Formats: sequence, C-alpha cells, structure tokens
Amino acid sequence: MDYFLILVGIIVASAILHPVLLRKRDRAEKDELEMKILAMRTELSIIGGRHRRDLEEQKYKTKLEYDNWMLMREKHIRADAIAKSRSVMRGQATEHFAPFLMNSGLDPKDFRFFAAPIDFVVFDGLSKVRAGEADDLERIIFLDIKTGGSGLSKVQRAIERAVDSGNVDFMVFNPDDKQNDAE
Repeated sequence: MDYFLILVGIIVASAILHPVLLRKRDRAEKDELEMKILAMRTELSIIGGRHRRDLEEQKYKTKLEYDNWMLMREKHIRADAIAKSRSVMRGQATEHFAPFLMNSGLDPKDFRFFAAPIDFVVFDGLSKVRAGEADDLERIIFLDIKTGGSGLSKVQRAIERAVDSGNVDFMVFNPDDKQNDAE
C-alpha cells in the first residue's frame, strides 16, 4: 500500500505540477522566441540602418551627378547663347552696312530698311528719279541679308514665291476719300 500511496502521490503531484511545468516550459519557449524576435529586430534595424545609409549615399551621389550635369549643361547653354548672340549682332550690323558693302551696282540711297519680314526694299533707280536723271525705276527688289549658314524663313520663302509668280500689286489708300467708306 505504501507503494500505492507513493504512486498516487506521484500521479497527483505530476497532475498538479504538470501544468505548472508546461507553463514554465511555455514561458521559456516564449522568452526564447521573444529573444529571437528581438535579435531579428535588432539585426533588421542594423540592416535597415545600413540600407538607409546606402540609400542616402546613393541619393547624395545622384544629386552630385545631377548637379554636375546641370553645371555642364548650363555652361553649354551659356556658350551656345553667347555664340547665337554674336551671330545675331553680326547679322544686324551686316544688315545696316549691307547697302555699302554690296558690289551689286545698286545705289545705297535706293535702299529702304524694312526689318521684317525682309530686311530691305530696294527701289533701284530712285535716286536718279529724284535727281531728274530718269523718269522710271529700274526695278523693285525685296532684299534679305543672311550671314553664316542662315536661310530664308517660311514667310520669306512665301514672299519670294509671290514675287516670282508676279503676285505683286501697287495700291493707294486715302482715308479722306469717301469712296473708301462705301466699300
């Protein structure tokens, strides 16, 4: 019987202690898992910090690259603008001196600066008509001055075609003429 009581005591004790032991084991497993999670979080934060630093470093390098590109692009744009400005100034100066520079046999006094869309209208022989040396003009010339590699604009080509096809007229408008109001 003593064995029986001992056996019953062990069974009762294990029944009582078993949940306690399970809870203790569960708590130990839980604590172990929490430690693993904490270690993982720490590792992730370290990796994240490195990753963040890598991203920040990449961002900084990219910004430096972009700033350098912009600086070089700006230098190119400025150099191009200066070159174009010089070209435009040269063209404008040439326009004003063209009547005196041309070896065309045209009298510089017959040139009239028009500016846009063409540079000059040349009334060939105008100075002779004014001096009484002639009664008529030789011709009327639409003249555009080009420097460098520039060519005619779309509008200038249209004017050239109109002149070449003879679509040129002479008109008179008198705002004081009452017939103009009726039309």
